[in-house]
Amino acid sequence: MHKTKPGFCPYLILISILPALCLLIFSCVPNGKPRKELRFAGRTCDSCHQKELSAYKALKTVHDPVKKADCKACHEPHGVVGVFHLWEGVEAKVCYTCHKENEALSEKISQHPLYKEGKCSPCHDPHASDQSSLLKRPGDDLCYECHDRGLFAKEVVHDPLKKTGCLACHAPHASDNQAHLNIPSEDLCVKCHPISQALEKAHKGYSVKGEHCLKCHDPHSSKEKGLLKITVHKPLRDGKCQDCHLPPSDTAGFETAVKSAQLCLRCHSSTEGELKRPLVHAPAGKGDCVVCHDPHTSDHPALALQKEADLCYSCHQKSKDAFRKGFVHTAINEKGCTGCHTPHGSFKKQQLKETGKDLCALCHLSSDFQGPCMHKPVSEGQCLTCHDSHATDFPGQAKIAKSDLCYSCHTKEKERFSKVHIHTPLNEGRCNGCHDPHRSVQDNLLITGKDKVCMGCHKDFLKAQEEGYLHPLSRKGECLFCHDSHASEYHDVLRIPGDQICMANGCHSAIDRKAKGSKWVHKPLKDKKCVSCHNAHGSKLAHYLKGSPGSLCLFCHDGMKKDIEKEDMIVHSPVMKGNCLECHSGHISEFQGLLLRQGKLLCVTCHNIEDQGFTDAHAGISAKGSDCLLCHDSHLSKEKGLYLPVTHKPFTGKECRVCHE
Repeated sequence: MHKTKPGFCPYLILISILPALCLLIFSCVPNGKPRKELRFAGRTCDSCHQKELSAYKALKTVHDPVKKADCKACHEPHGVVGVFHLWEGVEAKVCYTCHKENEALSEKISQHPLYKEGKCSPCHDPHASDQSSLLKRPGDDLCYECHDRGLFAKEVVHDPLKKTGCLACHAPHASDNQAHLNIPSEDLCVKCHPISQALEKAHKGYSVKGEHCLKCHDPHSSKEKGLLKITVHKPLRDGKCQDCHLPPSDTAGFETAVKSAQLCLRCHSSTEGELKRPLVHAPAGKGDCVVCHDPHTSDHPALALQKEADLCYSCHQKSKDAFRKGFVHTAINEKGCTGCHTPHGSFKKQQLKETGKDLCALCHLSSDFQGPCMHKPVSEGQCLTCHDSHATDFPGQAKIAKSDLCYSCHTKEKERFSKVHIHTPLNEGRCNGCHDPHRSVQDNLLITGKDKVCMGCHKDFLKAQEEGYLHPLSRKGECLFCHDSHASEYHDVLRIPGDQICMANGCHSAIDRKAKGSKWVHKPLKDKKCVSCHNAHGSKLAHYLKGSPGSLCLFCHDGMKKDIEKEDMIVHSPVMKGNCLECHSGHISEFQGLLLRQGKLLCVTCHNIEDQGFTDAHAGISAKGSDCLLCHDSHLSKEKGLYLPVTHKPFTGKECRVCHE
């Protein structure tokens, strides 16, 4: 047994050197996420991707790892099939392993959206490019991949944009200034346009020191001289600043000659009349015109400070939240709030231009809502009974789902339509599939005549009418003779059970009476399942049959179908041709097997028993008065002559004289 010296403890030594050992190990690991090293030698990327590598190296600017064929600087050699195999999930993190100066920009206040999302490749090619900085397109063409070029190419273009491009003012990735400008906007403009007498002269003698240039000017391009915004206040366009402001010599500077709205009303006299109406917009009533309007220029009509809806929402925040729905009133989307409301004053509640249907008629033609048959809310001018005036989650700005909307008035119908089988449009809540919700020239607000309304969906009946035979009721469009227009307890929304419908109302009652007095009745007729053989609406075939008699009969008589298909089977000519009705009745008969005549009388309609050849075929014995089916099968047989499978031995050898004289 091994013994240690007294006082010696190896565990104490291990514990004492463990911290130093850990430091030594971790000092050998590089900063950041350690990347996998290949555990065995293998082929390099360029051994397969030589074509791509050569193409990259032929361009003017080649990414340094590509130049060195060091693909694994960015790519993991294995990764997941179908992905770029980057070492990092976010591509920017791969770039930042080398471009650390760009990673530091993430602390900046204003960042380019793509930079913020960690997407470098939309602008830079990760391998090679003919542009500097590996850009995918030259100059501003790259910016116009996302930004509408038209906004930057109007009649008057800002000189730095025209000569230098976007980077004259903007940082490509991020900055601490609004819109990632290189320097604050108030300092940026004066770099080219220093405060001077020339600048004051351009502003009609007024000092613009400390003013924000973008209040009046577009920084990119404009249709107006001096890069003024789209809408320019007339006095400003005419250079008559003193129409509103005190003279430049006045110590008050830009102060207006008259305070409050009285200054504006000196020109806008029509608005003064609006302000005298009973209901006045709050800012207008207070004379605070500049709450909504810019007194100089604007990018929006009527010198509005913002896009109309956003301007209104700046106060009416609840309305903004309420309008975030799937279906917004077209007037709001196209005209804004002033499509229905007056912006200054009105005689109507909620500053509406009109009330009721008169308001709707400002956009919707009154003639579209008039007719012999009108929906009650429409005739009473109560559009808001069904529609929300602003926005809803339902098409047509319906207040609720259309089926529930209709039932909110038609309560009795809701109960009446609660049945097993419901007409598809009704079941899907599409009452307007058949009915016009506003007005119609047809009864019951039908979208077209009742003889045509069904054909709007069931177009296949019209096709059948062109190509074959259509049931008279279908041809006349009298669908409701058999079907209920809304709901039924019976299949196919029939008015009465399907096994009664054909015989009801005296249509096919004659055949029903004959069937009751007949000895033999076709089973589908007996079970009153007419549609087993006939299409209820129409067919390409006579009698509205679902198929040719042969194929139709064999659908049920499938045992015979299998025998017919056998190679060694001899088939009776009418059977082979599918002419079952040459021998059988399709409905009723006095003879077994639904035969048209008694067996021996039926055969002679095709076979002339008086013919000598016929007698010779029967060994010279006359078949007159004999029952053919005693010897022959009427459909098929393995024996020539369609003999029955079991025959008398002398008969088989045609030795008839053994028994017959």
